[in-house]
Amino acid sequence: MPVIGVRELSRQTADVLKELQSSGESVVITKQGKPIATLSAVDESEVQNLVLSLAPSIREISSTAEVDFTPTQTRSLEEVSEQLAEEASRSAEGQQAMRQARRVRAKRRAARTMKTKPMSSKKRKSARYVRSSRQSRQTAR
Repeated sequence: MPVIGVRELSRQTADVLKELQSSGESVVITKQGKPIATLSAVDESEVQNLVLSLAPSIREISSTAEVDFTPTQTRSLEEVSEQLAEEASRSAEGQQAMRQARRVRAKRRAARTMKTKPMSSKKRKSARYVRSSRQSRQTAR
C-alpha cells in the first residue's frame, strides 16, 4: 500500500487520483510521518453502501439493532399490524377524552370567573354608556 504525505498529495492530487483509479490500490495519507487517513478507489455501485456504512447515525442504529435483536423476538406481520391498530384506536380515544376534559375545565373556569369577579367601576360605567347610547339610538329612529 503506497504512502503519501499531505503536502505531496496537495501538490499532485490529479496524478495520485489517476494512479489510484488505474491500480485500485488504497493509499495511506500521512501528516508529519503519522498516518491520518486512507484514500481508496470506489466503484459506482459501492458509493451508496459506503456512504451509509460510514454515516455516524447509521452506525449507531445498526449497532443498537444488532444488540437488541434476538431471534425469539420476531413477530408476524399480522401481529404487528393488530398492535398498531390497537394503539391507534387507543390514541384516538385518548385524544377525544383530552378534548372533552379541556372543554369541561374551560366551562368551569368561565363559570368561576362570572361568579367571583365583580364588575369594576370602569366596566360598570362603560356598560351604562353602551346601554344609554343604544337606548338613545333606538329612540332616535
